[in-house]
Amino acid sequence: MADHGAPRESSAPRGGLDVPRSLGIGEVARRAGLFRWVESRVAEILGGWIGSVPEPDATALLGAHCHMFAWHADLWLDRVPRLPGTDPDALTLPANAGMDDFFDALAGSGSSIEKLLGVYRVLVPDLVAAYSQDLDATDEITDAPTARVLELVLRDHVDCAREGEALIRSLVGSTELETRAVAHESRLAAMLAAAGGVAGPTTSVN
Repeated sequence: MADHGAPRESSAPRGGLDVPRSLGIGEVARRAGLFRWVESRVAEILGGWIGSVPEPDATALLGAHCHMFAWHADLWLDRVPRLPGTDPDALTLPANAGMDDFFDALAGSGSSIEKLLGVYRVLVPDLVAAYSQDLDATDEITDAPTARVLELVLRDHVDCAREGEALIRSLVGSTELETRAVAHESRLAAMLAAAGGVAGPTTSVN
C-alpha cells in the first residue's frame, strides 16, 4: 500500500492537462459522487472475480485492490457536500451512460489476462489522469480535505498501476498476449474514450 506521507508535488505526473484552477460547490459534489460510484463499482467487480481467477498471485492482488477501492469509496462519501435538497446517494452516479456500458464490459472480461489488462492498462491509468486533473484544480487552502483525499487515492492508484503491470508481465512471460486479450483491451479503451473517461468529457466550473 502507498506511503501517504509523500509530498504533494511528487504524487503523479500531470500530463499537461488544461484544467480550471478552481471548482464550484456543485461540481465538487458531482465529482465526489461520481468518484464514489467508480471506486465502488470497481470494488464490486474485483470482488466478483476473486473466486474465478485461478492464478494465486492474481487472486491476492485483486483481493488487496478490492479492499483499496472500497476504502476509497468511503473516503469519497465523506467528501460529498451535503447540499440542500440532495443526499450523497443521489449524487453517487456515473458520469454518463457510456460509463455504465464500459463497466459492464469490464465486468464481463473472460480470461485472467483480459481482466488484468482492462483494470491495469485501461481503467487505472484513466483514474490517475482524472485524479491528477482534479488535484490541480482543487484549492488546497479552501478545500484542504478534498485535496488530501485526492493525494491519497492518486498515490494509491499510481502504485496500483505499477503492481498490476508487474503481475501482467509475470503472467505473460516471454510470450505475446493472445490476440483475443489485445482486442478486448482495445475495445475497452475505445469505450472509455468515447465516454470521455471516468469523470466525463469536461470539467466545468460553477
